[in-house]
Amino acid sequence: MKEVAWIFGNSASGKETFVKKITEGGEYEGVLQSLDWVGKTIMAAQSSLAFIGQYDGDPVTEHREGILTEVPCILRHADVALVKWQGVDSGTLRVERLRAALPDARHRIIQLVTPDEELAERLPLKDWWNENDDIPEFIAEEHTHIDNCIAALKGYFPITRLSGSTIADYAILRSYT
Repeated sequence: MKEVAWIFGNSASGKETFVKKITEGGEYEGVLQSLDWVGKTIMAAQSSLAFIGQYDGDPVTEHREGILTEVPCILRHADVALVKWQGVDSGTLRVERLRAALPDARHRIIQLVTPDEELAERLPLKDWWNENDDIPEFIAEEHTHIDNCIAALKGYFPITRLSGSTIADYAILRSYT
């Protein structure tokens, strides 16, 4: 069965790194096995990696609509399509719309959970980071937003939480539907 996996997580949690590492192959047999992806062709939705909003209302996010046409094309050639999530995808119901457009595919959410201390180290390295922002407050607000977005999808998408810590090699923290 074809599969679409949305990669959720805080800013700087390692979503893009996860997508690239999994699609480029390498030393991730454990996570591939736990996600039932061993021997499967896995490709990334490039529009989900290329069109990242840098601020509220960023017009570049309009290009993320391309995810809806790109993923079906990917699934013609691959078993699994990985999509890097952004909050705007939930705000536009893009996650749900893609699921409706591909009813015969399996759809799931993979949430990267990265310790707040690591997020606090990574955020200031982002080119969009505003040094005047309060890091703990920013992280807390994102946790709440992501929790709300995932809660709206519970029951419709299986959810797998993986560690996004640099020392955990994407260990499974929890899976549920």
